[in-house]
Amino acid sequence: MSTLQTQSIERLNLYKGILDDFLSRLDCLEQGTLEIETNGHLFILNGKVPGNTARINIRSFTAFIKRLYTKGDLGFAESYMAEEWDTPDLTTLLVLLGENRHRFTRLRRASRLSNLANRIHHWSNRNTRQGSSRNIEAHYDLGNEFYRLWLDTGMTYSCGLFHSEQDTLEQAQQHKYQRILDLIQPKVGASVLEIGCGWGGFAEMAAANQIKVDGVSLSPAQLEWANRRIQRQGLAESVELKLTDYRDLSGQYDHVVSIEMFEAVGEAYWDEYFGKLSTLLKTNGTAALQVITISEEAYTSYRKKPDFIQRYIFPGGMLPAVSRLKSLAEKHRFELVEDDSFGLDYAKTLEKWQLNFNQAKDKVFAQGFDPQFIRMWQYYLSYCEAGFLIKRLNLHQILLRKLL
Repeated sequence: MSTLQTQSIERLNLYKGILDDFLSRLDCLEQGTLEIETNGHLFILNGKVPGNTARINIRSFTAFIKRLYTKGDLGFAESYMAEEWDTPDLTTLLVLLGENRHRFTRLRRASRLSNLANRIHHWSNRNTRQGSSRNIEAHYDLGNEFYRLWLDTGMTYSCGLFHSEQDTLEQAQQHKYQRILDLIQPKVGASVLEIGCGWGGFAEMAAANQIKVDGVSLSPAQLEWANRRIQRQGLAESVELKLTDYRDLSGQYDHVVSIEMFEAVGEAYWDEYFGKLSTLLKTNGTAALQVITISEEAYTSYRKKPDFIQRYIFPGGMLPAVSRLKSLAEKHRFELVEDDSFGLDYAKTLEKWQLNFNQAKDKVFAQGFDPQFIRMWQYYLSYCEAGFLIKRLNLHQILLRKLL
């Protein structure tokens, strides 16, 4: 036998060994069915009980395994971005994997060196004043035209509230804004501060209801759009939006609104955020916060190991558990008046964003973004949708009242 033949047999045996090891780690599904196609072979793994059926087509098995075995969850995402595997339904696949996540511990666990490198990277993105501006710009200053391709016409980048299956994204976002106004119940002429004003959707609705709104953002691109919007609607006398870090604000307001901004604060600054919230509110004033939360069960491990979102989408970000939010509110002398959750509405919002994004993919390419960027955003939207569907994530609207 020639040396070349011997090497070919050795490579084949190595491939079979790695494949057998990989399949053995997956052959423990609690629920659902996972179909794995690689090198022309199809393997079907059935769970103990029926559930979702998902398929993964592995294009480059060696590269896929290398990333997965060295980087765990993050390597799985990076392998998708690199087109080393594909699937006909990314959200369903991530739901299936999420439902069986306790069975995949050996696969999901990255090497210690990889985890350390990831934690150092996350630490380097902490939300100091300079870091906050850099982190916000990294995500929101991709260009207003990019977000315009797949958000609703009102340019709202947060969970909508669906009253019916027939609601459009635009209607759901208006329902959400109206509910926040219903929570704080501002009187005509009341002063409202919005921390993280986005593209100005809430400020526009509040000002149209004769409320004085100050808003702050760290995204120059968003702020430019929002100010043009307010001018166009003839609301400039009621709204002032500026490029300011919330930590530099002064004065006092009747109400504070913060819609999915807390997630970008960073755990090291949560105390400072709530302290500032208290300082900015008049006594008996109210704060309405809309916050994405992570389950109590997942919170401890999530804190220790930055995930795909923190690495690629929201550098410096951190989701709280509900218990952590409540303890912070109590520590800073807030009364919890109301706490409502509607995480499945976020899954629906994300589903609609994903549909819009995929339909606009050619236009995203035309803006100069490459295939890896496209797949990163597809993974991001599906990853989040799956998180809400399996209830690892939730969406809370809470109303706090400042006590004496």
